[in-house]
Amino acid sequence: MRFWIDVEDMDHNRVGEGPVINATRCRVRERLSQVGDFDFEVFATDPRVALLTPRRGVSIMGLVNGAVTYLGGGSIEDLRTHIDSDGTPMLSVKGPDLLRELVRILAGQYDLNGTGDTNVDSLLDLITLTPLEWEYTRVGSSPAFSARLAYESIFNSMVTIAEKTGAQFRREENAGEPRHVRWFYTSDDSGILATMHGDPDSIRDNPSACLITDIEIMEDAYDLKTHVYAFGAGEGASQMTMVGATIWPDGATDILDDYTYEGQQYRHSASNNRIINITATESYPRDEIALAFKDIAPLTNSVADVTAAANFLVTAAVEWLHAHRQPLKSYKLRVAGLDAPLLVGQSLRVQARRYREGEKPIDLDETLYVLEKETTIDSSGLRVTGLVVANMRRWPSTGGEVVARELASTKVLSSHPQSGPNVDTIPYREHVDDDHTATLWFWLGEETTTVQSVVVRFRVDPLRSTVKTVGGSASVAIDATVPDHVHHLTVIGNGVGALTYQVGYGAGGTAGGLRHNINSSDHEIATDASDGGGEAITGTVDLSSAISAVYGVFDESGGNTYAVTDLEWKTLDDAGWTAVDGSEAVSGAAGWYQVDITANVSDTDTFRPTRAANNIQFRVKAASYADKSVQITGQIERRTSIQSIAVY
Repeated sequence: MRFWIDVEDMDHNRVGEGPVINATRCRVRERLSQVGDFDFEVFATDPRVALLTPRRGVSIMGLVNGAVTYLGGGSIEDLRTHIDSDGTPMLSVKGPDLLRELVRILAGQYDLNGTGDTNVDSLLDLITLTPLEWEYTRVGSSPAFSARLAYESIFNSMVTIAEKTGAQFRREENAGEPRHVRWFYTSDDSGILATMHGDPDSIRDNPSACLITDIEIMEDAYDLKTHVYAFGAGEGASQMTMVGATIWPDGATDILDDYTYEGQQYRHSASNNRIINITATESYPRDEIALAFKDIAPLTNSVADVTAAANFLVTAAVEWLHAHRQPLKSYKLRVAGLDAPLLVGQSLRVQARRYREGEKPIDLDETLYVLEKETTIDSSGLRVTGLVVANMRRWPSTGGEVVARELASTKVLSSHPQSGPNVDTIPYREHVDDDHTATLWFWLGEETTTVQSVVVRFRVDPLRSTVKTVGGSASVAIDATVPDHVHHLTVIGNGVGALTYQVGYGAGGTAGGLRHNINSSDHEIATDASDGGGEAITGTVDLSSAISAVYGVFDESGGNTYAVTDLEWKTLDDAGWTAVDGSEAVSGAAGWYQVDITANVSDTDTFRPTRAANNIQFRVKAASYADKSVQITGQIERRTSIQSIAVY
């Protein structure tokens, strides 16, 4: 078979006078949802090997059915020179495949807050932008989720979202374009049979069959789990949980109902923050694990975002539990005669029976998933020489993988907002009487993810003032002028008859009024004021300079102070008032009382605040009105989990 290697610069332009044509052998390994690799050897004496330098791109090209076809390649990461068995110097070239390009570019920082499908499209749109300029095809529908990308690589972001939503992806050539990703949720049946039995010539003539020449079996039950406790962002008691979840990953089944997924039945326990694989518990002993998905957090602390994050946490937990529902059995196959197209992520039927003394018998007839495909290219042609297949669409966990995930988790802690515990106390001092209600305001703002407790502690004391007395005295002179006026009087005298006199200043020229004397005797004058009148004296008198306040501490008397049992309280959303009966007394703190209003200001299932602005009010019971007063000293203690709100 004719094949060659094009060497490319970082803009994918071919460099040099021509391709490298003296490669003796090439191998290409494609992997499901992982970066693959390639390797080849060339004669070190070829002048064109000078083109092969680290980080340059290579494309392994060949003629397949008369057409120039991309067979593999990527970037050069490893160059080693060695002497072959016949003394010929050879250059060994290795590197990751094209998917490595998606590892080198960061996703930046922005939110995926649409539907599941639009979020996947938004993520995959990143690979279409400069400098990557890849293409993608999405097949199938994603469960709902929301996520915040915080400078992870695009590839790692794809892996993370795929793992948590049950998706897979692979590099797949599309219309001659090798830089293309296929994103999918279900595996196609390849229709291929891989078997250890049968006539090699007959298998060679059957394009839908291949011969297994060697098999290595790997069984791993270490990760099998039946129960998972899932936590999101945050630490300790402030970790996000599944408590606020409402639906299963299908977006339709209520979280209170059992959920069936590919033959497995799952159940959610909100009180334990746990998901159980009911089907697995029927076959395996109970095995629990607590998982921390530190990159799952509400985009904001709104009810909608917290619910969406809790639902995504359920989805991630179900996908993880589903991928670990049974022991993982993977098989490394050496195959021959495979001519039909086969892609990683597809399924095929594997038949193998072998009985050897001293070895565990092999008796396998099962449909398995292709995790890796190895293709060998040399002068004899293009052929699939190796497969890694498994009973589930996931890779075995390795020690290095676990360490890498822990390191990634550390980065997530510094990149994603993490919730944490918070406690604070708000002091108040308010006065209450028959006409005045004390209102103590507090906030459970947008930084609050959950409410652990809100406790109001208070005591009642006599009203206290900083003014002891207010008083003073002043003498005021009033200068008023009374105008001339006359009173008409009728005087009855000694049979003479009724006489009328004018009495008053200026009356008949008399300056001081009138005295009537008959028979040398003074007589009282009876007056009738019916015709009299008067004039009001009006004006403003300023006494402020004569009044002063005496400052100090004034305490109202106990007799004029209401007792604690004369009070009642309510929060902003309460329909009625609750009487204080004295049972609220705090042990060991004489005179102090407390009421727990957690349930009044937060949801008892999700622990989310029911509103941002809250208050508690105290007033005198109507039945206790006695024209008294009381001073309330209060402290509102808020224990919450808060998450910083990113603004960018």
